[in-house]
Amino acid sequence: MPAQNKDRSARDQTPDRTHAAIPSAIPAEKPAPPAPDSRRRAIRRVNLWSALAGFGLAGVFDSLLLHRLLGWHHLVSEGAAGTGLAGLIRIDAVFDSVMTGLLVAGLTGAFVDRATLARINPRCVIGMWMNGFGAWHITDAVLVHWLLGLHRIRPAAETPLLWDIGWLVIFGVLPLIIGISMRDTTDPDPPLR
Repeated sequence: MPAQNKDRSARDQTPDRTHAAIPSAIPAEKPAPPAPDSRRRAIRRVNLWSALAGFGLAGVFDSLLLHRLLGWHHLVSEGAAGTGLAGLIRIDAVFDSVMTGLLVAGLTGAFVDRATLARINPRCVIGMWMNGFGAWHITDAVLVHWLLGLHRIRPAAETPLLWDIGWLVIFGVLPLIIGISMRDTTDPDPPLR
């Protein structure tokens, strides 16, 4: 028994290496700033996501306001291909799904790049949203209204072309001009905060 006590007392005096003291509060090194090329790519990605979100938002806005609330038109004119009201509503639903998908993709991409998004001047981000919003309405007016002739803004009006042009200017050209003016186009990198 005395031998066991001797072993136990020797063990108690030996430091336990498995629970060595953990150094407290070692200052973390700050990450190195990104290289200029990677910074530019990150900012371009955020710009793309912002413009895509604005593009999708414009399509959702168009669908909710003109197709649903005001009932001025559907994506495809009522007489197109013998489509009844149920068919027009289904086509509108597909359009809504695509536009909502673009909006969600833009928001998701911006969320993924939130570290870059947080450093960019908010004016630049809002400007890209406006660019996307205006780009949708310009594309819609030129492609869908005039080239493909799928519908007009207000086909029941006496002069539907005036409604198309007014809508194009107010919701297409004006947001695009505002969006461009909110960005510094001379500098490929928008100012950081």
